[in-house]
Amino acid sequence: MGESVNRHHSIITRLTLMVTGILVTAVLVVGSLALLGQHRQLHQALATKATTLVQFMAQVTPLGILSLNFVEMNNNARKVVLTDDEAVYAVVLNEQGIPLVSFFKEKAPLVTGEVRGLVKDRKPLTAIEAMKRTDRILEVTAPITAGDKRIGSAALGFSTEKMWRALLTQITLIGAILVAIIGLSIALLRVVLRRILHPVQVLTAAATQISTGDLNVVLTGMDRTDELGILSRAFESMAGQLRGLIAGLEQREYDLHRLNLFQRTILDNAAYGIVSAAPDGIVTSFNRAAERLLGYTADEVVGKLTPASWHDPEEIARRALRLSEELGETIPLGFDLFAARPRRNLPEENEWTFIRKDGTRVPVLLSVTALRDESGRITGFVGLTYDLTERKQAEEALREGEAFLNTLLNAIPIPVFYKDRDGRYLGFNRAYETFFGTTRDRLIGKTVFDISPRELAESYRAKDNELFESGGVQQYESQVKNTHGVLRDITFNKAVFTDSQGTIIGLIGAILDITERKRAEEELKRLNEELEQRVEQRTAELAAKNEELAKLNRVFVGRELRMIELKEKIRDLEERLA
Repeated sequence: MGESVNRHHSIITRLTLMVTGILVTAVLVVGSLALLGQHRQLHQALATKATTLVQFMAQVTPLGILSLNFVEMNNNARKVVLTDDEAVYAVVLNEQGIPLVSFFKEKAPLVTGEVRGLVKDRKPLTAIEAMKRTDRILEVTAPITAGDKRIGSAALGFSTEKMWRALLTQITLIGAILVAIIGLSIALLRVVLRRILHPVQVLTAAATQISTGDLNVVLTGMDRTDELGILSRAFESMAGQLRGLIAGLEQREYDLHRLNLFQRTILDNAAYGIVSAAPDGIVTSFNRAAERLLGYTADEVVGKLTPASWHDPEEIARRALRLSEELGETIPLGFDLFAARPRRNLPEENEWTFIRKDGTRVPVLLSVTALRDESGRITGFVGLTYDLTERKQAEEALREGEAFLNTLLNAIPIPVFYKDRDGRYLGFNRAYETFFGTTRDRLIGKTVFDISPRELAESYRAKDNELFESGGVQQYESQVKNTHGVLRDITFNKAVFTDSQGTIIGLIGAILDITERKRAEEELKRLNEELEQRVEQRTAELAAKNEELAKLNRVFVGRELRMIELKEKIRDLEERLA
């Protein structure tokens, strides 16, 4: 009897185990690499999208920070978060890391009740830390700069739950494929090994074709039941997975394309004119706000013109001379004028006059920033343009109003002044200058302690504080020293003025010199007292005369009575004699 071969030690069994092990290892490696690649691609796509959005947010935010326009900054944060399903929050911080504005997507799963409570308590940074502890947040930040000065930073948080769900699906799919492949390999490998020689060339050709990047391979022998059939089918399965991965990459490219379209939509709907240019100055993008501002279409500008095309040549020439003196080198006319400072990491923000396509002129504020790659190499420039027409009109109206106010104040013959909440003089009329013998330049920014004796200054300041506390108007008498150092009696008439929010920010006052009136009142008082004394004296004299006359009257009356009595006695005597 011949020696029997233990089936557990047969070549087929060993080859089966070896090939199965190799196949399982290969599938695990490919699956792991595929998963790692998929994770890297998903993470990179998410990070790229997040970086693009946060950089855009950082680009449109500087003006909001500089002008403290919290409504604009909040709207930008809200738009960025709401326009992306994976975005969870956005926050803008100042240079000290203090949040200026923040927005949280309330319906996001990661925005729990705890997070909403922290947000309601105005603790956005604590809320963000609470979400980060879930390990399901990808946060990207970008500095916010004005020129080369950092004025703050922007941060966006994205949920990674969608990415992890996609990876879990891939793991499940690959795991199922792996189990199927292992099962088929163990069942069919023993048979396939007997018929492996002939189809090897077919597999070699297919492998060569795949190595060149062509995944549309046609394999024969896939219906075989031997090892080669299994290998062919496994090969086709891997090719199918590769095709699936490539299709996924193409989908990612499509998603990136959509992201670019989304970014373009944001740029086109921005309120500011945004123009980007290549390092040589040729325009590479021209948003709709810029089209409305200048009257050109993007097709007329992109790839054809430089920003110098719509600038005033004379203005460019004057600016070139000043900039050449400033930088100590000759700056040529043209686009280099706008790029000179950004190339040196210096801020470039100036007012310019743009010439529209129809020849009309418009005043603008232009801010130019250099775009750099990771190595610091300049890849282009971007300019933000703000139409200053309305602001210029408002400034002109303000100047006219100030001129009218100054004329009105100077026409008032009594001294008038106004000061801020800290007691510093902001202005006054000519009558004030004449009264105190000083000039505007010597008093602007000063307080009463700088121009009056301390005892008077303390009295003035106490009255000012009393008015600031109570509001309304105030009238009281006091004393001041005029231009000759003479102490004058005056009446203060004051009233507070407020800002647009109703907050008291200063007072305006008028001074009425009542010194002559006081003197007239004192003289009148003296005359009245003298008159009263004279009246009293005359009254006393008249009383004495009246007393004397009364005495005389009594004497005369007594004499008349005696005469009458004597006459009666004579009459009686005559009657007796008769």
